[in-house]
Amino acid sequence: MFMGYVGWNGATDVTAWMVYAGATNTSLKAVGRAMKFGFETEFAVPNDAASVQVGAIENNGNNVVRKSRVAAVGK
Repeated sequence: MFMGYVGWNGATDVTAWMVYAGATNTSLKAVGRAMKFGFETEFAVPNDAASVQVGAIENNGNNVVRKSRVAAVGK
């Protein structure tokens, strides 16, 4: 695994991030949840991932309220 980082300036209600990863941008699956910590939150990305996306979770809930764009993983 390697690490990714996420932050959303001004989004004070975000309490966690759902992490999605896959071999392509159309094969993303949830691979973990990272609790928000400080300005930038670190999250794990599987070694075989070529694409990654994160979803914001607010107020300690379970629903993703907004997702990032899909990003290519640079290894």
